[in-house]
This record gives sequence, C-alpha cells and structure tokens, in this order.
Amino acid sequence: MPATLERVREWLASADDDPKHAYRWWASTGSVYLPVGRSWNIVRTSVPLGVRVARRVPGPVIMDPAQDQALFMVGLSDTASASWPDAVEYVREGYAAIPSPHLVTAPGLHWYRPPVAGQLVGFAALHRALAEVSG
Repeated sequence: MPATLERVREWLASADDDPKHAYRWWASTGSVYLPVGRSWNIVRTSVPLGVRVARRVPGPVIMDPAQDQALFMVGLSDTASASWPDAVEYVREGYAAIPSPHLVTAPGLHWYRPPVAGQLVGFAALHRALAEVSG
C-alpha cells in the first residue's frame, strides 16, 4: 500500500479505541464502524444530493448506495446549530461505516473522495453548497 494511503488508514484508525480493530475489519470486509465525535463529525445526506454537493466542496466524502447515504466528514468544532435542509442530518455521536481508503469505486460502500490525513470538509463551504443545491 502506498505511504499516503497508509497514513490515511492510520489517521482513520486512530478514531477507534483500538486501531488494530479497524485494520482487522478493513482486511476482512473492506469497512469498519468507527466512532463519530472523536476525530470528526458527519453530515449525512442522500446519495443523489450528496453527489451534487460533493462536486462543490473539497474533502472526504463516503458514498453508501445500499443505505442511500452520502457522508461528509467535518470537524469536531463545527456547530450543528446551523439551519439544515430537511434532507440533511448532522451526526455528533454514534458510529459510521468507514471504507478502507483504497475503496474508491462502486458498487458498495466507497469513497467518493478519499481523505487526506487530517483534512476534513469545510463546514461553511458544505453549508453553502447544501443551501445552493437544495434551493
């Protein structure tokens, strides 16, 4: 695995109490449930809305076609108090299915845009893009 992908895996796995847990699941299934609210929060939309928004903002985005979910990874300091369109959910706790960084194509859970270690979707840009595409 290239060094940059390995750094991303390390960064993602660091959200888990036991990073080796993440590595084991990625090796056996290609994805792992990682806790939300430790290293990032999630903004969740439908896949069609998520694709339109993802074209407008940089940063890591996960697509889960089976669940009709697009997951935008945002920072912990970002606020949920913003007014969100009805089709959007801000998630600060719980778990999210996170694909291995090398899974970048459908079908199945995959990265629409894989992360760069530590880089997240900008909250203000995401909020603006959601408002633009939601009308």
